[in-house]
Amino acid sequence: MGKAAESNDRIREILAVPHFHYDVEWWKTEEGYNRDVDAILKKAMEMLDKYPQFTYIIDQALALKPYWDRHPDEQAKIRKYVQEGRIELVGGTWCAPDENIPTGEAFIRQFIYGRRFFEDEVGGEVITAWEIDEFGHPAQVPQIVHGCGFRHFVFARGVQDWEGDHPGDFIWEGPDGTRLLTHWFSAHYSGFVPLGPSNLNLRQFQKEVNTRIRYEGNRTPASVLMFPFGTDFSVPSEDWINFVEQWNKENKAQIRFSLPSEFFRCLEGEGAENLPVVRGEFNPLLTGCYESREKVKRMCRLTENEITCAERWAIIAQCLSGKGYQLKEIDRAWMLILENDFHDIVCGTGTDRVYHNTIRRYAEAIEITERVKDDALTRIADEVDTRGEGIPVLVFNPLNFDRQDVVRLPLAVVEKRLPEITRKAPIVHDSDGGLIPSQVEGQYLVFVARSASVGYDAYFLSAAEMEKETNLPFKFGDLSLENDFYRLEMDEVTGGIARLVDKQTGRQILRTDRWKGNEIAVEEDAGNLWTVQKTGRLFRASDYSVQIQPLRNGAVRCGFEAKGRHKDMYRIQRVYLYKDLRRIDFETWIDFHGKDRRVKVMFEPAVSGEAVFETPFYSQARGDGHWCAQNWVDVSDGEYGAAVINTGTPGHDIDGSVIGMTLFRSVSVFSTAFIRFLLCNFPEIVKKIRKGVGFVRSGLPSVFEWAMYDYHGLLLREWSSGGGPEMRGGFTILDHLLPYVTFCRKSDAWEQGKHYFHYGLLPHSGRWSDSALPEAGLELNNPLHAFVAEKHAGQLPHSFSFLRTEGDGILLSALKKAEKSNAIIARLYDTRGKHNQVKLSFFREIQRCEKVNLIERDISGDMEPSGRAFENSLKLWEIATYRFNL
Repeated sequence: MGKAAESNDRIREILAVPHFHYDVEWWKTEEGYNRDVDAILKKAMEMLDKYPQFTYIIDQALALKPYWDRHPDEQAKIRKYVQEGRIELVGGTWCAPDENIPTGEAFIRQFIYGRRFFEDEVGGEVITAWEIDEFGHPAQVPQIVHGCGFRHFVFARGVQDWEGDHPGDFIWEGPDGTRLLTHWFSAHYSGFVPLGPSNLNLRQFQKEVNTRIRYEGNRTPASVLMFPFGTDFSVPSEDWINFVEQWNKENKAQIRFSLPSEFFRCLEGEGAENLPVVRGEFNPLLTGCYESREKVKRMCRLTENEITCAERWAIIAQCLSGKGYQLKEIDRAWMLILENDFHDIVCGTGTDRVYHNTIRRYAEAIEITERVKDDALTRIADEVDTRGEGIPVLVFNPLNFDRQDVVRLPLAVVEKRLPEITRKAPIVHDSDGGLIPSQVEGQYLVFVARSASVGYDAYFLSAAEMEKETNLPFKFGDLSLENDFYRLEMDEVTGGIARLVDKQTGRQILRTDRWKGNEIAVEEDAGNLWTVQKTGRLFRASDYSVQIQPLRNGAVRCGFEAKGRHKDMYRIQRVYLYKDLRRIDFETWIDFHGKDRRVKVMFEPAVSGEAVFETPFYSQARGDGHWCAQNWVDVSDGEYGAAVINTGTPGHDIDGSVIGMTLFRSVSVFSTAFIRFLLCNFPEIVKKIRKGVGFVRSGLPSVFEWAMYDYHGLLLREWSSGGGPEMRGGFTILDHLLPYVTFCRKSDAWEQGKHYFHYGLLPHSGRWSDSALPEAGLELNNPLHAFVAEKHAGQLPHSFSFLRTEGDGILLSALKKAEKSNAIIARLYDTRGKHNQVKLSFFREIQRCEKVNLIERDISGDMEPSGRAFENSLKLWEIATYRFNL
């Protein structure tokens, strides 16, 4: 004991921070875990009452709110201990969210809603962001966290070279230059917990303290260390009090119960500005999470786009009509969405019970947002002059740039107003009377429309006798198709793209010697919900027969359909070229009936260059590997490139210039694939286990998980099931054994059944930043909305923009009511990494404007609006929030 402690005499003090990490849902449902929280917080309150030196921290709003609501008699005591500095509220989020899969705007809302509860209801200041269990951290975290009012950041997972000399205390610098004082729990966020059913003993405690002093003390120049006491759903232990007292009698480095804010004050007092500066992201980690339970990922993307669009139309409708903003409805939808952004939920690592709850919350959020949006669009439409020849259709665009894109209008929506549409051809005219090409696809009318920035354009629908179309803008061959932009040739063996040529440059867009474009690849995957574990077995489309037929739909888009069997599935794949759009669209339907598979679509741009991924508020260059993307991944060589655009399938493999976008992965508790994986990797697995056991023996039992990251799929396999009985306690044994007994029972994690995917390919000249890829990604994920209106006079013209921005690559992240006033909030961000001058124009005169932080509090400067507009300069990659009154 003494030698290890004496090996770092610089350490004079150890600050013990008792905590528990709260999982909203994971093995248990929310109700089950909240029963455990009752016992945890009850014990914490008892120890705070009994031991004046004891302190405690609570790391997210949902870790406290259920207890707070159920025990109003405890609220005064909790407030008292918060005000006395014995309970610290950290994290500041609604829950502990994943930071890679949800949008950057949703990450900001975590802090807005979390702080609203912690500071407005509980009454505590939150200055330390505490993201200890999240599976990686993107590069923009310093700017987001600092902009949300935090001074410090604490995390545990994500350092790639965790065995190296990466500092434990450092300054993390974001792409915009924001610097954030950061602490990495290099020895895990779990500390001083029993290894078995018996209580932690003194010898075990002293061994862990000594090892942490050596292991973490060598990563910092400071004389103070912060050690976590507790883990997931751990009940505070009175043994901690006795063990600390005993340690302090025998050792120079003293332990005292404290809080993270005090630890950072100590760091700052010792010259935190001299700590090393670290730049970049802390990714990737547990990358199977990008793809497990794929419907959760797609619903995450859909709901987060829908709620931000609904907010925009709601605030505009309020400005027009003076009617209410429906704040309660919007808040309810956001809280459902943010709860689902909890890292184990959106990452798909919960049991089937959790999955069902997740889908239910998404369904309720969609119902609310659709209701809010429809109400707002109705009120806006009431103000539009919709007079013209035919049924007026307003095409709404929620994005802050004029755009031209596809509109899909359900025919059933207009049948009551135009019953002849069922037996005649629909005709679409713009507001000037110009004929707009359109076509019927099933139950939808499809046409390409233009629509103004955060605004609308009016079109008029009528019906006429069906005539055979001539002079279509497409040229078909047996297996080829051309529009004005591309020549596409299908591969009759795989159903993928054999050749794709840019007609304007003559360039081949895709290499197809290794993979045909959009070819489906199926890998055997023996992993768990966290980790992909490949056995080396690969199933190619060329091993199965396919039927290809042309889709000669009409004047808007045409394509090909490939259908047939593949490994454990039946697939239908469609590719479309458009008359007026450069984007190439894909739709894929899969009826899957296997398990332990990972299904991807493959694209290889015909260039040699780096892959760039869209991440929250940033475009990140990355090398080969398995990574998470927001809307797009691009490969270009500076002169030419191509981007794959997804609509909620964030997992991508990069191998040179090959982009493999994972559609879904299927995992089970136990299978022959798992046995095959064990046999193939047995020597390396043994090596990793020995390393992990070495950490356990040294006194760092939790670092065993770090050592096993590459083979995480050996553990926690029972989550790929319906789960077991929800027994009391953080981690019990009997309830986790049931799935191993019933491993043949079908689970939702097998992903059997029907799946649908929509994605795009955008070839371009130049680099990604020359090609409006952030705009293109938002376009595919935020379709134009066709609203059938009544015909009447109105104050607004046939085409109108409610908000417009000027500035290279400046995009709108939020337009909403302010949190604590009737002002309007607009959040803009730089997508090009340039110093930018931005001008925002609104449709009403702006009376006052000020730049605020991301949570709308600290004012960084008043601005003088000019009529209906204001101007401001943005730093590179800046996320800027403006509050203005009309």
